[in-house]
Amino acid sequence: MTVPDTPATGADDAAMAHEYLVGDLEDVLTRDARGHEPGVHVQVAGGRVVLSGTVSSATRRREIVAVARDHLERHAPDHTLVDDLEVVVLDMPVEVEDL
Repeated sequence: MTVPDTPATGADDAAMAHEYLVGDLEDVLTRDARGHEPGVHVQVAGGRVVLSGTVSSATRRREIVAVARDHLERHAPDHTLVDDLEVVVLDMPVEVEDL
């Protein structure tokens, strides 16, 4: 029995590799306590891995970027990490409100 060749384009392979890289990095960020922040999104465009979204502090931003950079250096060294994260500080009231 002969299995017919199914032509796969380079674009299909690249899209699948990008999807895998996004899922893999999202999983790493979720499992690592330093990288877990629900407002972070991962996208791959060409040879760039873009982190976007919001984080709660500059420290969290640095931690997330460090986790992502470490992972990419080991698993996708041909990709460049782009940090488009935004720090959003929620101002908490300093006075106690009497009810």
